[in-house]
Amino acid sequence: MKRFEPRPGFVVQAYRFALDPNAAQEAALRSHCGAARAAYNWAVAWVTASWWQRAAEQSYGVCEAGLTPWRPWSLPALRKAFNQVKHTDPRFAGWWTDNSKEAYNTGLANAAAAFDSYRASKQGKRRGKRVGMPRFKAKRKARMACRFTTGTIRVDADGRHVTLPRLGTIRVHERTDGLRDRIAAGTARILSATVRHERGRWHVSFQVEVAREITRAARPDVAVGVDLGVKALAVMADTTGRIRTVPNPQHHERARKRLRRASRIVSRRQGPDRRTGQAPSRRWEKANAARNTLHHRVTNLRADALHKLTTTITREYGTVVVENLNVAGMLTNRRLARRIADAGFGEIRRRLAYKTAWAGGTLVVADRWYPSSKTCSGCGAVKAKLPLHARTPPHRPSRHECGAGRWRNPAAAAAGGSERPSSGHRRATRAMVTPSRTFWAEMPGMLRAIKPLSNGRLIVMSHPKARAGRPPASQCPAPPELILAAALRMFADKGYEGASVAALNRKLGVSHNLVHQRFGSKEMLWYATVDWAFGDLAARLLPELDDVEGGPLEQMRRIIRRFVIVHAERPEVLRLITVEGIADSPRLDHLYEHHVAPLLAALTAPLQRLIDEGVIAPIPVRTLHFLVAHGAAAPFSMPALARRIGPGDPASAEAVAEHADVVADLILSGLRSRTEAAHRA
Repeated sequence: MKRFEPRPGFVVQAYRFALDPNAAQEAALRSHCGAARAAYNWAVAWVTASWWQRAAEQSYGVCEAGLTPWRPWSLPALRKAFNQVKHTDPRFAGWWTDNSKEAYNTGLANAAAAFDSYRASKQGKRRGKRVGMPRFKAKRKARMACRFTTGTIRVDADGRHVTLPRLGTIRVHERTDGLRDRIAAGTARILSATVRHERGRWHVSFQVEVAREITRAARPDVAVGVDLGVKALAVMADTTGRIRTVPNPQHHERARKRLRRASRIVSRRQGPDRRTGQAPSRRWEKANAARNTLHHRVTNLRADALHKLTTTITREYGTVVVENLNVAGMLTNRRLARRIADAGFGEIRRRLAYKTAWAGGTLVVADRWYPSSKTCSGCGAVKAKLPLHARTPPHRPSRHECGAGRWRNPAAAAAGGSERPSSGHRRATRAMVTPSRTFWAEMPGMLRAIKPLSNGRLIVMSHPKARAGRPPASQCPAPPELILAAALRMFADKGYEGASVAALNRKLGVSHNLVHQRFGSKEMLWYATVDWAFGDLAARLLPELDDVEGGPLEQMRRIIRRFVIVHAERPEVLRLITVEGIADSPRLDHLYEHHVAPLLAALTAPLQRLIDEGVIAPIPVRTLHFLVAHGAAAPFSMPALARRIGPGDPASAEAVAEHADVVADLILSGLRSRTEAAHRA
């Protein structure tokens, strides 16, 4: 999906408001969200049905050409298919008109994004954990949400209501004066609205394009290192030598007692039971709502505190330095997972990223493997080994050889904590309770070497290390051109059915799964090979069309001659066309529609001009194609037979040039003689 790019001077910002719908409006909201879920489930079933059908047909021994075609999962394709069945499908026919079309579009867009993520993850193009195949969403577990991009979406003038398509005017819990005034002044434009049910309340989030002027930080020439921790939420050390500690508010920890009590009350009420169909009691619903209110309050308090912290940092400093923490790995420590999640390390990094851009600052991200504790803050020297006992505690000073550095953590010393071991894995341990994460807070002297570069830039400070996983394509033992050239010879010699990816891997001398990792499957390898081969063919032929020197007859002669020479240099292309042209198949459709037909249309334009001028006699395009491509180029696709018919190597440069000249003269002379004979008659 194409990413929206705001206009210069504008940013995309979200405005979120709690809703107070009445009973009818809440029923309509639930209906729209249910429609989105139903459309999502329909799309998943519709796409995967072709997968299971193909798997069954392959188990029966059906050939590739006879398999059920793949069903596309792009959003336009899903929309088209859904619009064709929504009138007749019993799952939608009776009620699809009750909701806005945006509800169904939400589900279809989510399904398309899910399939794209699955494919990208399977091909190794997506970061993070592997994503599985999209699954159906259950009614009881799915999050209720619906997105509106068209129709009447506005903030009413009274500041207490919003209007959404098919839902009408809904009262908001808090005033919308800020967004309303921006829209009235022409400095904001609503792009979309998303309604969502969270923790017992309905919310609407407006995606707004807002005009925002870059405001310079109060101290643009000062850099600050932000060191996140659990005991203290952040320790900040700037280039002036000032070290500040931000205490951790621990919102969830403070509310645990009330949350335990609320959960205990809920467990003692008669709750819902899906196995028996038992509905929850009124007392259970009341207790569950009270517990949700507590969770909601903790979430809002945490978000408010993080917003205030990140806004204060970005408004004061021109350069902000943080460490690229592995938060997901830190959460595997069961002793600290709750406190780390309550602190919101990842959310702090995310908010600093866009707020530094708004303030015209620079965000520097230090790689988590950087040797921070081993680096001297005075001269930048990196110590090869630095065991924990060699670091200087706060009460025992030590000097580095340069006279300015010290191998210790001043941020941890200021916070009154112990230091973190400089381990390569950096998993959460007891020592990680102290707020000593990034070497910028450990070494204020190194911050003085940082200079703000440009407004809104994100810089990543990394340290050389072995890359996890398979190497990138640029470091592949077999370059892509070598793989595609070998695949072209394989498909031309053995055909698609007889080709073997395992044999190709052995021939290239690479690992058994390299081709599958780079191209996904044999089918995708075939398409990539054809596109590469014909792209090279077109790049050599099409320049002749721009050379009109000598008139159209001489241009046509050069085109025929060049066509023969190019096929002599790559005879596998002709053999591949011969193999695929025997029977109809999706591969032949791709070959003709994307390569053969456009190339013929471009090459026959000069021929048509000669026919119109009466220089040569009319000739069918099919006859000319097979005469030149499969007749004149036959000695190169069948070299063994060509050597037996005539002496010498037919693929030598002299033989190819002579053959091309003879073919071009012979074809054009024959066409001109037919024209002269017609004139005499």
